[in-house]
Amino acid sequence: MKGFTLIELMVVIAILTLTGTLVFVEFFNARDIANVEISAGKVESMLAQAQSYGRGGRAFSTSTTPVDIENDTARFDRGYGVYLETGTSTVVFYGGQGDAATDVTENRYTAQNAVEVLQLDQAVVQGLCVKVDGTSAGCDETPDELHVLFRRGDVGVAIMKGSGTDMYAFASATVEAGGHTKDVVVWNTGLVYTE
Repeated sequence: MKGFTLIELMVVIAILTLTGTLVFVEFFNARDIANVEISAGKVESMLAQAQSYGRGGRAFSTSTTPVDIENDTARFDRGYGVYLETGTSTVVFYGGQGDAATDVTENRYTAQNAVEVLQLDQAVVQGLCVKVDGTSAGCDETPDELHVLFRRGDVGVAIMKGSGTDMYAFASATVEAGGHTKDVVVWNTGLVYTE
């Protein structure tokens, strides 16, 4: 007799089913890894955009007449920043208001000063971490909200949690999608990267 036996046919079907299942699972795993990579890259890009706007702009003069403008010391009174909140997929790029030179807390995000709102695709900001100094391991605090503000005329970065006035040396935001995570790190020196 020629042909396949029932046992041979069942073995072939079982091998094909197992191979198909493995490919299917790996496809979704790769999709989640790509989502977290892309989302973390978008957060890093938004921080770089705020840094560029915050440090690259011109000064605004406090004077209104041409003679006074020539003699006036211009103020860098606007900052740009990024607002992150734990448990959300929204990241906000904002333009600060108030006088950043004297009170950085006036430059926090409000609904009125949002420049761009980024929705992370199928990813969320899972956690935030801040450190008072960059030497200790782990987090000093894990806030629910984080403001990262770049101000004109200031080489440092203002990293603040929620409504507090404390400044931090280091902050990281953990972006999560499908069980995979990636950290976006910012230092008060202006260094921004993903790890």
